[in-house]
Amino acid sequence: MIKKIFLAFTIFVLSCSSIAAEDFEEKIIPGLWYIKGTGYGEYSPIRLKLTLEGTMNVETKTLNEISNDVTTILSEDASTEIALDLENSEVLSCDMKALTSYDIYLRLNLTGLQVKAWDEEYPNGIKIPVLLPAMRPSTSKPFVLPTVRIDDDESTIDVTVSFVSPSAGKVRISGVADVSGFDCEIQGDCKIWRAGYSEPELEESTNSGCNTGLGIISALAALLVIGRSKKFCSGQI
Repeated sequence: MIKKIFLAFTIFVLSCSSIAAEDFEEKIIPGLWYIKGTGYGEYSPIRLKLTLEGTMNVETKTLNEISNDVTTILSEDASTEIALDLENSEVLSCDMKALTSYDIYLRLNLTGLQVKAWDEEYPNGIKIPVLLPAMRPSTSKPFVLPTVRIDDDESTIDVTVSFVSPSAGKVRISGVADVSGFDCEIQGDCKIWRAGYSEPELEESTNSGCNTGLGIISALAALLVIGRSKKFCSGQI
C-alpha cells in the first residue's frame, strides 16, 4: 500500500515538473506563423475594403545564446532596457528566453476583385530582444512587442505584434501604402497563429467597410480620375 502511495506521489511530482517545463518552453512558440485579416484603404473620400494575408517567422533564444551579440534587452512590457550582464544580474538568468526576431510577409488584396494591391516583405522587426513574459500571454494580459515603423520610398507603415497565447495573437498595421499605384491611408487588423495549431477567430476592430453608396468598381474608377495628387500622413497604432 505504501509503495502504491509513493508511486502515485512520484507520478504527480513528475507531472507537475513536466507542466512547469512546458510553461517555460511555450511562452511564445517560435517558427512559422500565419497572418489573416481585414482593413481598408482610403483615398478621401473613397474607402475600399481590403483583406490581408501573409506569414511571420518568429525566433526565440535563451539569454545565454544572445549574450555575446547584444548588451541590452527590453523588459517583457518593452518599457525598460536592461543591461544583459548575466554574471552580475540579480533578475536575469542564462536559461531565460527573449524574442529575438520576427520577419513578416504581407499581401493586401482589394476585396471582391481578388486583385493583388500590394505586398511587402519586412525583415526583422526586433531591434532589441524582448524578454519573454514570466507567464503565458493571455487575452487579458497580452505580450505586446514595440511598434515598428517601416519607412521606404513607397510606404510608411506602423506594425504592432501582440500575442494572446503561446500560439495565437494579433497584428495591427496603420499608415500609408502604394496600393496599385495610389498612395492610400491603410488600417488593418490581423489574427496570427502558429503553423500546426487551430486558426483563431478574428476580433475585428477596424471599420473596414466601403463608403455608403460607393461600391468597389465605382471607387476604382474614381481613383483613376483622381490620380496621385494627395498623400496621407501615417497614423499611429
